[in-house]
Amino acid sequence: MDLSEGDLGAPGMFNPQTSSIRECQELLYSCFAAFFSWGGFQADKNKPLLKRSLATLGKRAQKSSGGGLSDHLSSSLLCKAALKYLERATDVTVGAAAAVAHVKLIQAVGRLPGAGEDGCAPPQEICAAVAKKYLRRAWRDPYGEKEKGTR
Repeated sequence: MDLSEGDLGAPGMFNPQTSSIRECQELLYSCFAAFFSWGGFQADKNKPLLKRSLATLGKRAQKSSGGGLSDHLSSSLLCKAALKYLERATDVTVGAAAAVAHVKLIQAVGRLPGAGEDGCAPPQEICAAVAKKYLRRAWRDPYGEKEKGTR
């Protein structure tokens, strides 16, 4: 996908499957946001589950660099890796509804124990940067027409 002046588009991007991809992205982000919003992650007894979950998400960011993440790392480093991955996902989010769900997911991860600690960027700054990027984007509907927004 090519980003030029906030206009997202790629050859062949708008086709009959576009609508399904948009819905799938929105549902995935929403499910993960609900998962990471679970209040049980605040309890010490669930810290291993939280760390395993963050390591799994953060490994996606590490794939390209060849590094590995383990749930033996601190919660703050695992949150940092997860937020880094989620921040990169901004470039491949194709619908405004998915973008809203994506921001909610970043907020959920940003509220987890360890987020923003040990010199990591504050999650609010990451969320704000992603939201700003989305607000500048010219969104298109599944047929490639520019969305006009609400009036």
